[in-house]
Amino acid sequence: IQVGTKSKLNITEAGTYMSANFVKSSHIADAAITTAKIGNAQIIGAKIKDATITSAKIASLDVGKISGAISSFIQSNWNAINSSISITGTQLVATHTDGTKTILDPTGLYTQVGSSKYRHSYLTYAGHALKLNNGLDAPRVITLPPIWKGRKFDVFVSLASTDGGLGLDKGWYLKRITVGHNENTRNYTNGTFEMYGYAMYEHYSTGNTAQRYVDVRYLVVQTF
Repeated sequence: IQVGTKSKLNITEAGTYMSANFVKSSHIADAAITTAKIGNAQIIGAKIKDATITSAKIASLDVGKISGAISSFIQSNWNAINSSISITGTQLVATHTDGTKTILDPTGLYTQVGSSKYRHSYLTYAGHALKLNNGLDAPRVITLPPIWKGRKFDVFVSLASTDGGLGLDKGWYLKRITVGHNENTRNYTNGTFEMYGYAMYEHYSTGNTAQRYVDVRYLVVQTF
């Protein structure tokens, strides 16, 4: 059978063949297709048992489970966890019931209230300096863990204990306790700083003074 001057329909015992033609409309009740090359297709409904797809662009996809090695999204809304948590390529945002937001991005952790963002000092370190006596010893150099190298920080100190005037008789009383940190000694490059402290005792009758050790606690907080 020949239609026009180019398209041909050949029906033989081996099968049916069409060449150089276009089928504008076709109704097939049941078909088994081993291999197909489709340039552009619009499929209203399909059930596929097993498929290998090299590349696909899908406007909307509703699935029960996705398994794979890498996922790349412009934005992901985690409705199963909380409809107010979203992830983009640059940040994770949690929107709270009062309208404030918690934001995590490559520069740090923030709380956003309206148009204002407040950065959190999420890196802290607590330590204990034993037997400080700046009167007898040089200031104590504190070396922070390696992660602090190259970071700016503040240091807060507090008295932990004294030696109770060890070696002094009942004629002595505690006159003064000094503990502190000189911010000019902070070395951000190496993650170090200096601390000092001592307890000053004075004798009731002679007025003589003596210094004793103190134990000091310190808290280091990252700044920006």
